[in-house]
Amino acid sequence: MERKRTPVVLAPRLQAIADLVPGGGRICDVGCDHAHIPLYLLFQERIPGALAMDVIPGPLEKAESNIRRYETDRIRGKIELRLSDGLDAYVPGEAETLVIAGMGGWMIRKILLREPEKTRSFTAMVLQPQSDHGIVRSAIRELGWSIDEERMARQDGKYYQVIRAVPADRPETAAPEVPLWGPEVTAEESLACEDRFGPVLLARLDPDLQDYLRWQEDVTGRIEDALRTGGRDAQSAMKLKETEKERHYLRTALRLYEEIEQR
Repeated sequence: MERKRTPVVLAPRLQAIADLVPGGGRICDVGCDHAHIPLYLLFQERIPGALAMDVIPGPLEKAESNIRRYETDRIRGKIELRLSDGLDAYVPGEAETLVIAGMGGWMIRKILLREPEKTRSFTAMVLQPQSDHGIVRSAIRELGWSIDEERMARQDGKYYQVIRAVPADRPETAAPEVPLWGPEVTAEESLACEDRFGPVLLARLDPDLQDYLRWQEDVTGRIEDALRTGGRDAQSAMKLKETEKERHYLRTALRLYEEIEQR
């Protein structure tokens, strides 16, 4: 994707989000913070305008300050700031793409499913949960949508998953990419792995995802060892069981890479 020169420079996490926004339509950026993504996309001439919404005034004030800072004919009057709890203040038809980034997975799920018909009025969603990725992907399924693109971003020693979803029932929607699981992996295990780590990322054997899986498997293993040598109370036993399950899914996902390497 060719990028025009722009005064707005995005960090890797925000760049990955911006790269997945389809061009040509307005966006609704929920939790807009500094409005960097709408500004960048306008300078790139990828979108004609944007709604930038947040639940508290502070981020909107920062966004307004940035808009004034970068104001040129290219962006003047093209970003509307709006105080809103999630999509509460959004009117269907005002934008084509919904962007929600930098929130926990449970919060994103709540926004998506609180008014599902409003969410379905968009033609695409670009979502970047900070945690609980599986919760977000299950919400996408509940909406009857499918994941058509994903990216991993690395920034300041952290890994971020970015998800783009589109309506599954539209003729132009291609069949989603899925990983090639071996016969030893059950349907329950494959769905759990795809929800946690991303079906497209796994299908493409994304190298950044592999690094993340290895790092997380090491961290989870150390937690598991500590729990085994620690207390024997019911809470520790429950935590150990959850950790063992998570490590199992990590190992299952890593086997996809190992099978390719062994061929």
